[in-house]
Amino acid sequence: MLSKKMLIIAIALVIALGSIAFVSSTATPSTNTSEEKKVRHHIFTFEAVILDIGESNITLMYDEKNGTFKTYGKWIYVKDNDFKIMDWREASAYFSEGENVTVTLTVIRTNESRRPILLKIEKNDFYIVRAPTRNILRRNVARTRIIGLKVTVSAVKEKYFTASKGDHKILVVSGGNWTVAGDGTSSWNEILSRLNEGDTVWLYGRIVVFKKKLAGIRIMMFPRSLIDLSSGLSAVKE
Repeated sequence: MLSKKMLIIAIALVIALGSIAFVSSTATPSTNTSEEKKVRHHIFTFEAVILDIGESNITLMYDEKNGTFKTYGKWIYVKDNDFKIMDWREASAYFSEGENVTVTLTVIRTNESRRPILLKIEKNDFYIVRAPTRNILRRNVARTRIIGLKVTVSAVKEKYFTASKGDHKILVVSGGNWTVAGDGTSSWNEILSRLNEGDTVWLYGRIVVFKKKLAGIRIMMFPRSLIDLSSGLSAVKE
């Protein structure tokens, strides 16, 4: 079964590819009333200065105004395609009072309330993004299953590669050590370095299908075995 941690990190890749709306679109608070509330959300990105960092909030100055925002839940630290899940206490250590940051937030509006939610804080060459909750995962993932399929490599990146299967774009994510036929143990990064755009690759592993496209991607795959039919590379995850 696909672990929640692996799925969260994979979704961080989607967020890094530009789909911050994935988090914001499901940040709407649930309602127990029989009458459905009309809910709207808008996303804003702006420059700010950190005034104060608390145990569960952060105070920012922007447009000559001050605002304090809740920072509950988990955050994902993203730098150079490396990802780490952490709580706010650890994430806040990367920032200091008086620093300039770029902030992305969404404002959830209903007929009765208006609630700002921090989504992302960026500084220099890294950023932190709010991790999707269990409820977000449940509401956005349509299904998962173990499957084998043949794909064409579209692009190879540092930690993942994208592939196509018909009209579908697939994000292929893994890590750890792999056993390569004839070569012994290799890392996932070494496997990626041996793939080329246009290669035909057979994959076996778990796919995750989202209910809608996120940054142009609706399918993600976590392979357990990989055979590059173009080069002969054959590897199994240890």
